[in-house]
Amino acid sequence: NFCYCKAITHLQFHSRDISIQQYAFMTNKLQVIDFHIDGILNIDESAFTFNRCTETLRSVKFPRIVQLIVDGKFGSHALPGNRPPISTIHKDAFKMRSRRESSTKAFQYCKRCSHLCQFWKWLDKRERQHCSSQPDSSRNRVYDCVCDKDIDILQQVAKLVPPPPNDLIHAIVTDLHCHNVIFSKIPTDIILKVVGYI
Repeated sequence: NFCYCKAITHLQFHSRDISIQQYAFMTNKLQVIDFHIDGILNIDESAFTFNRCTETLRSVKFPRIVQLIVDGKFGSHALPGNRPPISTIHKDAFKMRSRRESSTKAFQYCKRCSHLCQFWKWLDKRERQHCSSQPDSSRNRVYDCVCDKDIDILQQVAKLVPPPPNDLIHAIVTDLHCHNVIFSKIPTDIILKVVGYI
C-alpha cells in the first residue's frame, strides 16, 4: 500500500502480473504511470485516488494488449476462442474524491480503456464457450440466447462515445450472427442497429 507516498510523481511497474487494490495510491502529484509492456492488469475501483481536482496526471502507458484494444487492432492479433489474457480495469480505477468528475484527457482515456477491456473480456468468454461446445461439423452449430448481462453489455457498447473500434464491433456482430438464434436471421449490417434499440 502506497497511500502515504503522496510525493510520488512517476510510477513504473516492472512486474507482468499486476493487481492494484482500492486506495493503493492516494496522491495529487502523480504525473506518469508506466505499466510493463506485457503486463496483465487487475485494477480495483479507486486504486488511484486523487484528493482534489488535479491536472497533474499527464500520461498512462498501458500494456501492449490494452493499447491494441484501444487502437482497434486487437481483433486481428488472435483468433476467436484463443485470444491472449485481457486486463481488468475498473471504470473508476482512476478516481477523483471531489464530486465533479475529472475531464482531463488522461482520466477519460483510462475510463475508455476500462470499457473496451470489459467488452473484449465479455466477448472472449462467449467465444471460448462457443469454441468448446462447437462440434466438428458446422452443420450442427450450437446456438445460444442473449441473457440480461449480454443485453446490458451490448447496450453499453452501442452507447459508448466515441464509438468502439471497428474490430470490436465486427467481432461482436460476427459472434451474434453465428451463435444466436435470433441474430442469425438478421443481416450483419443491421445487427448493431438492432442492439441499440434493445
